[in-house]
Amino acid sequence: MRFVTLILLVCFGCNKYEVPSINVDTTGFEPIIAAQIESAEKNVSAAPRSAEAWGKLAMLLHAYELQEQADACYHRAAALDRKSPRWSRLHDALEHGVAPAEIAELRIGLKGWSDEAQRLLSARNYTIAAPLIDQLIKTYPDAPESWLLLGRWRLEQNDCAGAEQALRRLLQISPDSINAHWQLGVALICLERYSEAIPILQRAVDLKPDFGEAHFNLGFALARSGNGRAAIPSFRNAIRYNPDLIDPYITLADLLAQTGETRDATNLLARVLQLDPEDERAKTLLRRIAP
Repeated sequence: MRFVTLILLVCFGCNKYEVPSINVDTTGFEPIIAAQIESAEKNVSAAPRSAEAWGKLAMLLHAYELQEQADACYHRAAALDRKSPRWSRLHDALEHGVAPAEIAELRIGLKGWSDEAQRLLSARNYTIAAPLIDQLIKTYPDAPESWLLLGRWRLEQNDCAGAEQALRRLLQISPDSINAHWQLGVALICLERYSEAIPILQRAVDLKPDFGEAHFNLGFALARSGNGRAAIPSFRNAIRYNPDLIDPYITLADLLAQTGETRDATNLLARVLQLDPEDERAKTLLRRIAP
């Protein structure tokens, strides 16, 4: 267990007094994170009257959810620089359990980089995400998060073969990963290998029976492999577990229309138009069913 105690001796005229100690426990943190915090601590020791040094240490402790220690450091930074609103603003964020972008971006290590890569992918910042994911693969080659992010990045770049490779590596590390099975199934669909996708996606819904999107993908793979009748329960499950996902309604309505079940198909399409009144697929299919 590693504790670092910071005690600041401040001189006012000829008197010295000790500011209450700040104990930073980095037990359980990755060495790379412990070193990051230690570096900030050294900066405080080297410049104990620097609001910037105390503030940056506070921000790091805030980033890693060491709330009590961050609170003390923010107070010290604000006391040393009463004109700047920055430390009070960040302290308010800490008290409300919020990590602003300037705090979140300080996080490093497996969780920090993974969270940032997820955020970048969700924002479709693929170019910025790429080197971060590459760093995760190199630094944490046995971590499931690294390969899942690489698989997702490649899928979103339409590199379906590359995604398959990454996701199969993930399944070697984590055989029961729900997302690995789901995204691998999506990659196989992208490669038009529908029959191979079916057992992979079936495993995803076995692991998580309420996974609506996986049910939809399973139904799609079944339908594309020529087994439309078997796909119908999967589409119904997709609607059951994710009733706001439009694609299952459209695909199921099309299948039902092909088998003469036009009433059910019409009801499904009516629901689509409630969710999205401008959906052209639903309008076209409705015109085809009931010209």
